[in-house]
Amino acid sequence: MKKNSATVLIKEIASKAGVSQSTVSIVLNGRSEEMRISKKTQELVLEIAKEMDYHPNIYARRLRNAADSGIKHMVLVLWNKKLLGDEMARFFEGAFECIEENNYGVELVIRAFEEDNIKKHLNVLNSQNYNGIIVSGATKADVDFLESESFDIPVVMTSRIGKALSSVSVDNYSVGRQCAKLFADAGYKKAGIVTTHKPSVGSNLRVVGFKEACEEYGIEIKPEWEMATDEFDVSANEDDFSKFLKQKDLPNCLFVQRSMMALGIMNAIQRKGMKIPEDMAILGCGLNSFLGRNKPSLSMVGGSLKSYGTASLNLLMMMINNRITTPMNTITPPVFEYNSSFVPKQ
Repeated sequence: MKKNSATVLIKEIASKAGVSQSTVSIVLNGRSEEMRISKKTQELVLEIAKEMDYHPNIYARRLRNAADSGIKHMVLVLWNKKLLGDEMARFFEGAFECIEENNYGVELVIRAFEEDNIKKHLNVLNSQNYNGIIVSGATKADVDFLESESFDIPVVMTSRIGKALSSVSVDNYSVGRQCAKLFADAGYKKAGIVTTHKPSVGSNLRVVGFKEACEEYGIEIKPEWEMATDEFDVSANEDDFSKFLKQKDLPNCLFVQRSMMALGIMNAIQRKGMKIPEDMAILGCGLNSFLGRNKPSLSMVGGSLKSYGTASLNLLMMMINNRITTPMNTITPPVFEYNSSFVPKQ
C-alpha cells in the first residue's frame, strides 16, 4: 500500500538498510556518486525503497536541479483551461521579458486547471514544490477556495481581486465609468448590460461604475435591459440574447462583461436582421484577438495580458525577496481596442 509521508518512509528504509537517513536521502535523490556512496549501499537502499513503494518528491528534486543550473526560483503558473490561446502567449511574452530584463533566475512551470476546480491542485501548492504561484482565469469559486486556504508562499492572481491574496488587475470601477462616457460622447441614450451567472468582483465593480456614470450622463438603463448568461457557451449566449431581443423597446448600446460572450450575442443580433453598430453598438470587457478579427469585429477594453505577465512576476518576486506576506495589489492601465462593433466619437 502506498504511504503518504516520504519522511516516514525514508526513516523506515534507513532502519531496514542499517544506514543513516541522510544516506537514504542522498541515494533516492540521485546524488550517490557525488557523495561517494558505495554501489552496494546504493543497490540495497533502492531495493528496499522499491519493496516499500517509495515515491520521491519530484518537485523537491526539480527545485534542487534548478538551483544547480542557476535557477533561483520555481514559479507555478496556474491557467484556466478555457482561456488557453493567443492571449496566453502574450502573458508569457511579458513574463519572460521581465525575467530576462531583471535577471530574476526564474523558471516558470505551467499547469492548466478546470474552472471551479482549482482545488484539485492543492497538493502541490506549497514551498516544497515552488517559491511562488501566479493564477490566471480563476472563477469566483476558485478565488473563494484559494482564500480559504493558508499558503506558505506568495500567490498572485491576475485580472481578479480578492481579500486575502495579492492581485494584478485594472481599475474595474474606472473602466465601467470610462465605457459609459464613451457611449455618452457617441450619442447613445439607452444602454443594456450583459453579465455572467458567475460574476467576479471585478465584473461587479465595472457594472457599478458603468451604472453610476450612465446616470450622470443621462443614459437610461431599464431593469429588463440587464441579463446574465453563460461565460463559455456561445450557443447559450445566442439563445439567451435572442430572448432578450424579443422586447419591444431595446437599448441601442450594450456593455458586455466577458468579451467571449459577445460572439453569440452578435450572432443573435444579426439573425434578427439588426445591424451592428447601427442598431446596437457593443463594448466587451477582456481583450480577445479572435473577436478582433471576427466580422463584425468586437470593440474591447481590458488589461493587457503582456502587462499582466510583467506586473504579476514583478509583484511576486518583490514578495519573495522581501518575505512579504501581506496581500498586495498592482493596478495596470486598461487597453481600449476599437473595432467595428463600436466606434468612439473622434
